[in-house]
Amino acid sequence: MNIIKSFISICLCCLMINGCASDDENSSSAPKILSFSPEYGLPSSTVKISGSNFSADKSDIEVKFNGVQATIVNASISSINVEVPAAKSGRITITVSGETASSESDFKVLIDMNQVLDDFIEDNPSVPAISMAMIKDGIVSYRHSAGFYDIDKTKIPDENTLYLMASISKLMVATSIMQQVELGKLDLDKDIGDYLGFEVRNPNFPNNVISTRMLMKHTSSLANPSSGEAVEDIFLGYEPEDVISLHPLIEEIITPNSAIYKSGIWMNVAPGSLHKNSNFGMTLLGYLVEKLSGDHFNDYTSEKIFKPLGMTGSNYYYPDLDEKNISATYPRNSDTAFTPFSFWLYPAEMLYTSTEDWLKFLSAILNGGTLNGNRILDESSVSAMLDVMTPSNNQIAYNSNIGLIWREAPANLGWIGHTGAGLGTSITEISLKHKIGYAVFTNKGGIDSIIGPGGTLNTIVHQWIQEQIDYN
Repeated sequence: MNIIKSFISICLCCLMINGCASDDENSSSAPKILSFSPEYGLPSSTVKISGSNFSADKSDIEVKFNGVQATIVNASISSINVEVPAAKSGRITITVSGETASSESDFKVLIDMNQVLDDFIEDNPSVPAISMAMIKDGIVSYRHSAGFYDIDKTKIPDENTLYLMASISKLMVATSIMQQVELGKLDLDKDIGDYLGFEVRNPNFPNNVISTRMLMKHTSSLANPSSGEAVEDIFLGYEPEDVISLHPLIEEIITPNSAIYKSGIWMNVAPGSLHKNSNFGMTLLGYLVEKLSGDHFNDYTSEKIFKPLGMTGSNYYYPDLDEKNISATYPRNSDTAFTPFSFWLYPAEMLYTSTEDWLKFLSAILNGGTLNGNRILDESSVSAMLDVMTPSNNQIAYNSNIGLIWREAPANLGWIGHTGAGLGTSITEISLKHKIGYAVFTNKGGIDSIIGPGGTLNTIVHQWIQEQIDYN
């Protein structure tokens, strides 16, 4: 990806030249700082310092930013271009032939996030649309979208545009499971087979109990199979109006000696010994919700999560979505949007939501499970989901710490959330310390190295958020 550059705003507070209170008191040859004109970039920002009595010879000039020598790009009598660390505030000091001028007060180099997102779309033509929103202290503090979300490239996305969430959908599985715990229907540490009515055992380790908690921590030893490693039915696309039945297929897939069983559904590792994502495992949890509640997972999430929180646009079931707001979705390595479809692994992958709706969910989580008087989870359940640990044998995406499906990437310590990358690439994270939650949604698959934790865009997002914490 091209380096993202955008104009940034500058706050100049009480700017003056040290020792230059009047012309009578200072040498007329002393350098004078008049203004700054920066451009934001990574890993550094270029700042043009305009003034007088500078020098065209860089060897005569020393520029320091917060006391550390800055790199001079070029210089003239009236301007100097220097590189300073990106997304920082600080004080500039210029010394020319022994005479010094400085900004008496710090100036703030602030990222223009709107421009960053606009530039991201311009620099990445394979990504048609992007939307970002943030909530801070219970108030929507930021939202911006760029690009076009329809195939004809005529519709500009906004807070109501519906994006396909891919693996972020798993957070609905986590919430639904914890609701069963609160109802007294489920013990996370008991054999999950006791609740499902069929045995869930890795045939390579038949005596090892597999619990719901193991599935939520991606350590059940269920694989994340590719085509050929499990029955093809789970990889097929169905008509979007089809209502997917998870059972009996889900039982037959994991049961040795069934007509469709393939050994690739299990890894040859003991349950509890390896943390590795399994979309099949998440779908098994979706079926567990169906078994315990008596409702189809589509209906359950609509009634128990979306409606209480006022997430009126969100749904797993495509026909229930507002068609005019649905974003076209583009697979990785393809400029052609895929035709809408349904998918057997849908609990783990197929949620559609908007930034408007999603901030309501994040608000509830940040508020201990409640929003506007409607409680979807007890505070203890929220705490349990977000209580992350560092696996000793870890193959989770981004080498993440893991809670109950919720994750914390080492690149963004203190921020807990999830990513999605297969069908549209998105990220959402919350900070309990700062009472902030944000989401970045796109309609392009496979760009997680940019959008995900530590990615180029995500790095800028976190720098910008830090500015909101520091200066607002």
